Amino acid sequence: FEDGWWQAVLTASETAEDGKAVLVVQTVYHNQTHRIAPGEVRPCLLWHWRCDRWERAWTLGALDTHYAMLLDDEDRRVHGMDVREKKALELQARRAAKQEEVEGKRRLKEEEKEARRRAKEAEERARREAREAAEEERKRKRDDDAADRQRQKAEAQAQAWRAALARKGLRVGAQVEAPLPPEAAAAADGCGGEGLGTVGWWYSGTLVEVVDAASVVVAFRLDDEMPAAARNAAAAAGGELRVVLMAELLRPQPPPPPDDFASQLAQGVALELRRDGGWVEVEALEVRGKAAPPPATEPPRGLSAGGRVRIAKPDSDRDGAEGSVEAVSSNGWVTVAFEGEERRNFR
Repeated sequence: FEDGWWQAVLTASETAEDGKAVLVVQTVYHNQTHRIAPGEVRPCLLWHWRCDRWERAWTLGALDTHYAMLLDDEDRRVHGMDVREKKALELQARRAAKQEEVEGKRRLKEEEKEARRRAKEAEERARREAREAAEEERKRKRDDDAADRQRQKAEAQAQAWRAALARKGLRVGAQVEAPLPPEAAAAADGCGGEGLGTVGWWYSGTLVEVVDAASVVVAFRLDDEMPAAARNAAAAAGGELRVVLMAELLRPQPPPPPDDFASQLAQGVALELRRDGGWVEVEALEVRGKAAPPPATEPPRGLSAGGRVRIAKPDSDRDGAEGSVEAVSSNGWVTVAFEGEERRNFR
């Protein structure tokens, strides 16, 4: 059949319309039914297994036996195909499981590699931050050391400046005299205080700070004898006028004059005249008669530092005000502190 020989089983014999015989056969392996002419068939060449060898058989009985054997072989082949398919599926499943296992291991390795990379980056970042922190700490220490050295140098310089001023009789906290600041002097010039800001016109103050070798801060004590404009300038500054002056303009507060000072006056003697709350340098032009020595001025009885007082000076803007006594000088001046840290000198 189709240029080949197929094993088949004769199932029927028929007669065609033209009177020729037709054989109906069924193939052994595929169970296909065909109608063919008698000349298209031949007996099967069969082999029988005889214990230890194969033998030919040409009989129909051998054909039936061999047909049964073929069916058994076909069953075994189909069963073998099922087994092979099952095994193939199992093999495919094992391969898929193996592939999944390999893929899982690969992913796990990649995750471990990524975790190691991230850990390494975190470690490097931590080391970098530690280095930066250490560098920042070293820089801070260097800056602190430099600042300490600068402060020590500035303190040593300030001590040297204070020592230089101390040799001249000027110390921080000491009572000194100096010209009135130009701004206060300019304000006072319009009130009859011409020349208040010039050298030779001295006002009492306190040396409160040494700025450098040539400059100091002086706090002037402004009393009621000074012009109103000067007092207003001090009031605008908080009641105490603090200014920076050249150290060479300062002088220690002079001691009180001797008891026989008036008897020593003569023409041409350099003097200082009390005017507008300060001392101005003048020259004695003429001495008339014999001046009696001025009586010693004593501070009011019962006044001491820390006591409370009430001002009784009708010509002062502080008339009737109460304050605390800060100091009582030997020449009769009393320093009174009011609220708001304002200080005034009274007699």
